Amino acid sequence: MNETPTPSTPLPGWVRALAVLTGVAALPVMFLGAQTTTMEVGMVDPEGYRHPWESVSLLFQDLGLGYLVEHGHRLAAWSIGGFVLLLTAVLAFTERRPAVRYWSFGVAVMIFIQAMLGRYRVDLNAMFGKNMALIHGVFAQFVFASIFTLVWFVLRPAGRTTDAANSRLRRLGGIVVGLFVLQVLLGAFVRHRPSPLFGRLHLLGAFMVFGMTFSLIYAALQNPGFRSIANWLMALMTIQVVLGVEAWMYWTKRLYGISDPGSESLGIHLTRTLHYMFGSFLFSAIVIIYVKAKLASSPNREVAAL
Repeated sequence: MNETPTPSTPLPGWVRALAVLTGVAALPVMFLGAQTTTMEVGMVDPEGYRHPWESVSLLFQDLGLGYLVEHGHRLAAWSIGGFVLLLTAVLAFTERRPAVRYWSFGVAVMIFIQAMLGRYRVDLNAMFGKNMALIHGVFAQFVFASIFTLVWFVLRPAGRTTDAANSRLRRLGGIVVGLFVLQVLLGAFVRHRPSPLFGRLHLLGAFMVFGMTFSLIYAALQNPGFRSIANWLMALMTIQVVLGVEAWMYWTKRLYGISDPGSESLGIHLTRTLHYMFGSFLFSAIVIIYVKAKLASSPNREVAAL
């Protein structure tokens, strides 16, 4: 049976603006964090925790590009943490949908966990080496997807959805999310523990994710309530494929000893970093579709009109 929930009143403009700023604040964290891994400068500073003003002072010292990228990442992380906490507090008093309020609280908790992983990635490097960096990078994908999902739902009031579409999208969405998580793990090994095995598995996984994501897009386009995010997903997947091909070509050169990170151009580094970023955007869009389909089956059916 089809049901149409009564559209909820949009949140005040200033709350929506705060959500947009939160999403924008996540971008430099993503870029600088991915660039830190790409350039392999995560350990330029052996101190895992520094006060924000210490990081600012280090930026003005002639310590090299590695310090600029790493401490720029730390400062951007402080910024996104503040925005998420503020947005969570505001939504506690302004958001009527319980699921969105709970989600915002969960994002705040994830931000704290990610901050601790970032600190101890440095402090425990002697004990765990790149394993902590790998965990930090993988968990970041879940954090960013949660942030962008929260922003999307804050910007969208409740709207129309159908049971038939929800059931199909829940199944497909769950499969694609699971495949993408596996692909994230393989990608992390490619970046932190490069080997021919992980490289080939990541490439094969890309074909599987592409096929299932295309099926998810097709299913989402059949329902008016999902068409907007489906179009975004289609665009993101196209860009990600192009970036993935370019990143793969240069990664194989590094893997087989033809080049090393220090000899690669800035353009190659940016390609790898953007591949990570657009993977995060793609994962976020998939999570949004899946979460909306799940929430649409809840008793109150207060879901975002995407």
